[in-house]
Amino acid sequence: MTDLLPFIQGLPKAELHVHHVGSASPRIVSELAARHPDSRVPIDPAALAEYFSFTDFAHFIEVYLSVVDLVRTPTTSVC
Repeated sequence: MTDLLPFIQGLPKAELHVHHVGSASPRIVSELAARHPDSRVPIDPAALAEYFSFTDFAHFIEVYLSVVDLVRTPTTSVC
């Protein structure tokens, strides 16, 4: 049997915990925030960019949860 360890170690790795926040474009996050005016997430692109400037892990979790909270209702359009 071939040793798969070097192959597995060479595979690209992903941080699965960031996909939810990182996979949504600023435009999509802004549109979601606009649907939910009670959200802490800014709609303005410049303010949104500042909002995503993480200061530490606790802040990352706070931003992550606020974006996750925007996904509340189904939509018929993905694009």
